[in-house]
Amino acid sequence: MVCDDKVVGFGHPFFYSGEASFALHGANAVYVQPDSLGSPFKVANPTAPVGTIDQDRTAGIAGVLGTLPATTAVHTAVTYNGDTQTSDTQVPTPDYLSTVEYYATNSGMLSALDAYTKGSALVTYKITGHTAAGSFTLTRTNRYADSYDINDAATWDVADATDTILNNDFTDVTIDDVDWKASVSPQARQYTVSKVQAKIKGTFKTLKSSSVVRVKPGKALKLKITLTSRRNAFGSKVIDTSVLLPKKTKVGRSGMLSIGGSSGGDECDEFDCRASGSGTPSSFKGLLNSIASAPRNDQLLAELDLFTASGMTTPWKQTKQLSDVVSDGLYFDAVTVNKL
Repeated sequence: MVCDDKVVGFGHPFFYSGEASFALHGANAVYVQPDSLGSPFKVANPTAPVGTIDQDRTAGIAGVLGTLPATTAVHTAVTYNGDTQTSDTQVPTPDYLSTVEYYATNSGMLSALDAYTKGSALVTYKITGHTAAGSFTLTRTNRYADSYDINDAATWDVADATDTILNNDFTDVTIDDVDWKASVSPQARQYTVSKVQAKIKGTFKTLKSSSVVRVKPGKALKLKITLTSRRNAFGSKVIDTSVLLPKKTKVGRSGMLSIGGSSGGDECDEFDCRASGSGTPSSFKGLLNSIASAPRNDQLLAELDLFTASGMTTPWKQTKQLSDVVSDGLYFDAVTVNKL
């Protein structure tokens, strides 16, 4: 029902949101389908926004014509086989922003690939917004591979980041714009850490699960890390690196040498501040930095953790940037010694 610039409808709640900020659209009725056994329904073509639904209550929804709600723009661009598909979506309700992002990006992937299929994707997203302290921009790039459905694998992280930002413990946030771009390949290029060799007395020897890695502080321990692809579809790679502990590291410390990819699965929780090195963020800026600098799926991570009287410490870690996704890893007991 419309009375002047006021609108009421439904006779029941929509989401029971109370105060709301939904876009109110007009529509052109095409056909009314009568149904004597169930509920009749109307077929209509929606038009552009004409106002705002600002109440969502037990008795129904209500709104006002003329005034449009503030929106967040979500832009997607998916490049596949040399063709780029783009879309733009306006989101008036922050509570549903991450949901719309997921469907917008997933639909963009489906439009470009015209299938739910395997593949790899290099994704970059940029989230811009503002707080009471001023504006902010978060930019992050990550790579994904999936042997079944790259559409789904590549589209969760921007929604996760959005929820993390909006639900932060530090300040109220308004997200103004989200830009998401993906470059997709039909090949599910993914590698697994299959072998680690350490140079011991001049010879590279393969480490076993029962091996104890002996590391002398101040002296480099050279490693060769072999990455293999499933069914050898993309061959193998050998990555060289060296463990080098500070000379001041105490001998007799025990711990663990971990070598692997940050991609423990396509829905890994990458916003737990692992890359910040400072534990839980203590500010909104720190939260943004932890998201931006979190390990990527196409990075090989090597880390030596040692036990101390006060807990675990990480005197050495290294990240190797690769051009393909790396998953899983190998772990070995380690000990610091004063003589090899």
